[in-house]
Amino acid sequence: MERLEATSQIQSRLPSLSFSSFPRVTAKQCKEDLLAKLLCLILLMFLHIFLLKIVKFVYLFIFVCLITFI
Repeated sequence: MERLEATSQIQSRLPSLSFSSFPRVTAKQCKEDLLAKLLCLILLMFLHIFLLKIVKFVYLFIFVCLITFI
């Protein structure tokens, strides 16, 4: 039962991936292969974490600029 829930959760997150960013992983592979689905989920989580770090850096940069110029 848990495996079915995990699989459906992975499938629900797959459409938000950009496959052009990862040429070795195709949309067809993600639909057919459980290992590819897991890879897609890992890539999605990595991209999410990476984007959060960029946003934090930008906020820190803006804060430092404001403190410096005030």
